Order: sequence, then structure tokens, then C-alpha cells
Amino acid sequence: MTLPVIALLLSTGVLGFLTMYFFFHGKKLQKELAEREVVQKRRVYEISVLKTIQERIGYSLDIERVIDTLTGSLKNLFPYSTVSSIVVHDNSLVMKTTLEERVGTQFLESVKKSMLASLSSLLSAPLPTHIEEVRTGLLVDEVNTAPLSSFFHIPLIVNGAAVGLISICSTKPGLYKEEDMTIMYQITATASSALTKLKELIVSEQEKLMAMITSLADGIVMIDNSYKLTFINSSAKNLLGIPHLTTPTIFDVVNMLSKEKDFGQKIKDSLSQNKIVEEKELHLVDKTVQVIVTPVLGPVAELGSSERKVMGVTVLIHDITLEVGLQQMKEDFTNAVVHELRSPLTAIKAASEMMVTSTDLPQSEKKLAQIIDEQSKRLLNDINSLLDAAKLEAGHFSVWQAPNDISKVAMDALALFHAEAEKKHITLDVKVEDTLPQAFIDSMRIAQVLNNLLSNSLKFTPAEGKITVKIVSQYNNQLPKTSTNPGILVSVSDTGIGIPADKQKKLFAKFSQINPQQPMSMRPDHPILSQQSEGTGLGLYIAKGIVEAHGGNMYVNSSQETGTTIFFTLPVAQEEQKTLLNPKLQNVLEQYTPKVLN
Repeated sequence: MTLPVIALLLSTGVLGFLTMYFFFHGKKLQKELAEREVVQKRRVYEISVLKTIQERIGYSLDIERVIDTLTGSLKNLFPYSTVSSIVVHDNSLVMKTTLEERVGTQFLESVKKSMLASLSSLLSAPLPTHIEEVRTGLLVDEVNTAPLSSFFHIPLIVNGAAVGLISICSTKPGLYKEEDMTIMYQITATASSALTKLKELIVSEQEKLMAMITSLADGIVMIDNSYKLTFINSSAKNLLGIPHLTTPTIFDVVNMLSKEKDFGQKIKDSLSQNKIVEEKELHLVDKTVQVIVTPVLGPVAELGSSERKVMGVTVLIHDITLEVGLQQMKEDFTNAVVHELRSPLTAIKAASEMMVTSTDLPQSEKKLAQIIDEQSKRLLNDINSLLDAAKLEAGHFSVWQAPNDISKVAMDALALFHAEAEKKHITLDVKVEDTLPQAFIDSMRIAQVLNNLLSNSLKFTPAEGKITVKIVSQYNNQLPKTSTNPGILVSVSDTGIGIPADKQKKLFAKFSQINPQQPMSMRPDHPILSQQSEGTGLGLYIAKGIVEAHGGNMYVNSSQETGTTIFFTLPVAQEEQKTLLNPKLQNVLEQYTPKVLN
């Protein structure tokens, strides 16, 4: 064999060897690349699943939502016939199964039996007997007898306790490898770790919050939507007079709060109607408290929805014993001072009246006596106003109602102001409906209301202005929509300088005096505008109280362009009320009804 032939054979062999080497090496690289791609895909899947879990659970320990996220993405990882999950609740188990392939009833029963056995071995307590089952995906094939051949279970552990179980099952034997189970275990372990940390954080914050609530001076009672008492602090026990009860029930709380009011119904209303219920003053054993029932709303029901379900109510019990006691002391002091002042002032007034009518006194001394008489009347009016305000505040204010001609009461009131109106060049007008029925009123008290309104109108109406008293029935279209009481409408309107909108809310407040802004077109030295506001600031407060004592309401409508109108409503006398009082008894009542001083 010649040398060239040998060289050719050697080069051919080397080339063949290199070709085979690079072929098999390429195959190996392709296999490694494919394996790396599978690992990378699984890693991307793992990250995407964890990201989805993080987005969906947020700050909520919703185990079902986490497990649903895991099981809903498994088809991207490996094949299966069914994927199932069991979530452990206090008194029940929730089992969900998704059928990716059609399997039989025997297969599903084997899956359930296997999962319950695994979960039972993980729990220290017995399994709940009640199981809620949900199936999705394909329908069950009743004739399919394929057995459960491949499966593995993955527990979800939160804070050292099993809260759920995931099971991947197939009819094909030997389907799942160790690396498949390892990846799934890693994903589940990461989710478990995140949930454990979240639960620890929530428990820590709850403990801080409960410690704060427990140490509050106000009583706190929490009731869930099944009317079960879930929490009560020591302050609430002391205020309710049940500190000896270790574990009080809702019945203990409601019984103590229902001495004056039906608090069981109030709690029910707050739960069913999602509204705050407040009782401003409630007397308990040795305390006076304010009670506020507030509904507690749960999380949003569905994504994109604003609807929130009422989970329960919180009952706040605030001790106002000291405030009520101080208020009572203030009222007692005011009443005592007022009563002590009334007697000497009455004597001064009587003496001054005698001096004014006396013919023996010189004119200069009569003028002094007249000043004393006028100022004593004013002081007595202020004292009567303070007494009326105290009665209104204490709920002891009463009126003597009887059928009366409201138009006559209005005309008599207007007559008292004719001289002052003429002096200021102001027109007084009255408009009364022809077929006006009798009103069921205390005529003296309603005269007091009209006197106050007319006096205010005269005070703030410039010269050449007009004041109109109007009395009508069938007034429903003239009042705010909140007024539905039928009856008589009385209004006092003026063309005065009006009341700014921001001050109208304070118009009927106690000790409130509204000084309307002066229009720029009027001279600062105008006699009406230059007057200082006088009085106690109780006139409209008492007027509104008198109207409300009659069962009516009072409203204001004012602008700086058109003036002010104050409306008030009164009840119509019914037929049975017209015979309630005989004329003699009515005369006696009128005789002893306190007169309004002008």
C-alpha cells in the first residue's frame, strides 16, 4: 500500500471522527439548551405565579384566593387529569376540583379519599365533617373506569399550621418526576412564607390595636353580623355595671342598654340599614352615657365594585356623667339667680308704675320714674327669656293649646308696633286667607313668637320699607320638601338688609345675635343701622322652641337683595279639640297664662 493511500485513509478517518464528535456534541448542547430552556420557563412561571399571588392577596389572608391562583396556572407547568384543592375553615372544608380530562366518579372519589387522609395527618385536630364541593372544567364521564395512577399532594403551611392542600392527579402511571414535585413545592413554600409573614404582621398590628382599644376610657363593644359579641373592653363592662362577668354575651350588653331604649332594635337597624345610630343621653346604673352604634364594613366584594358588606357593628359608650352634672349645676344656678332677681324687679316695676301715674310728683321726677319702669320691664323680659330657654333645654317647656283665631292674634301683635313703624316710615301689612280654619295654639305664646319676629324686622328694615304678615293654609308647595305636616303657615316678611347665607344656620341658636352686613348704598349713620343689637340673643331660640312645642316647624329664607322671610307652621284645631275646653275654663287658663311684656 502506497503512502498516499495511507494518508488518504487516515485523513478520512480523522474527518469522520471529527464529524461524529461534532454531531454528538451538538446533540448534547441542544439537549442542555432545551433543558435550560425548560428550567428557565419554569423559573419564569414560578416568578409569574408568585407575582400574581402578591397582586391578588394584597394585605388579605385569603387562602382560597392564593390556592386558586396556584391551581389555575398549573397547566403551564405539566399535564394532569385533575387538579384539586382543599381549604380548611373553622367548621368546614371547601374542596374545589378542575377537570382537564374526562374522568369517572371512582377516580374523583379516590382523589378525595387520598387528599383527606393526607390532610388529616397534617392537622392536630380532627377534620371538620362538613365538606363543600365545587367542580369546574369538563363533565364527569360516568362510564370511565380509569384509576388514579399518578398524583402528588402539596400542603400550604401558614405560621406552622396546614391551611390547605393541593393535589395534582392523572390517569397515566409514572407521569410526575421528582423535579416536577420539587418546583411545585418551592412555589408553594414561597407562597406559604409570604402568607406567614403577612399573618405575623397582621396579628402584631391587631394586638397593638386591641391593646389600645382595651386601655381606652370609653367603652367599646364589637358585635358581628350574626349578633355575636366578639369583643368588650373593661371600660364598657364598668359603665354597664357588669365587671364581674368574665365572658358577657350580647344579651348582657343589650339588657343594660335597654333600660330606657330598645337597643336590640337599634343594633339591628345599624346592621341591616348600614347607618350610624346615636343616643345622646342614656342613664345607666350610676352613670349617664352617650352611645353611638357604627356599622363596620368589610372589604370590597368584587374587583371593580364599590359595594361593601356590613361585617358587624361597634358600640361606643362615652361617659358624660361629669358634663351632665356640670350642665345641671349651671341650669340650677341660672334658675336660682333668675328667681332671686325676679321678686325685687317686680317690686321695683310696681313702685315705678305708681310713681309714673302719681299726680304729686314733679315732672322731672316722673321722667326718672318712667326710665326705671321701662328698664325694669326690659330686665323682667330678659329674665323670662332665660327661664323659658332653661325650660326648653330641660324639656319642661309646656304650652296651653286650645282652638284660637290666629288672625286675631296676629292683628293684636301688629297693633303693638304701629306707632314705632309710623315713626320709622315703615309700612305694616297683613294678609289672611278668607277660609282660614281655627288653629290649635297657645295664643299668648304665639303672640310672643310674632312679637319677636316683628321686633327683629323693624330693627333691620330701613325707612320706606315694608313688613308683611301672611297667614294661609294648604301651604305644602311653599315650604321645603322636608315639611309634610298639614296645618297653617304664618310668615313674617320684610324688605330689610337680609342675612348672609353663612350666618343663617346660627339664626335659631341659643345666645346668638346676627348682625347683618350693612349695604354699601346706605349711610353708616342710618338710624336703623347705627343701633347696637340689644337683648339676650334668646328671642328666636325661644320662638322656635314655642313653635316646635306646638308640633310645628320654623324656617328662614333670606337674601341681602330682597330681605328676610321667616315661616312657621301651626296645627289646625280638630272638631274634637273645639269642645275640649269650655269657655269658663278657657278664661281661667288665659287669666293665669303669663303675659308677654312689651
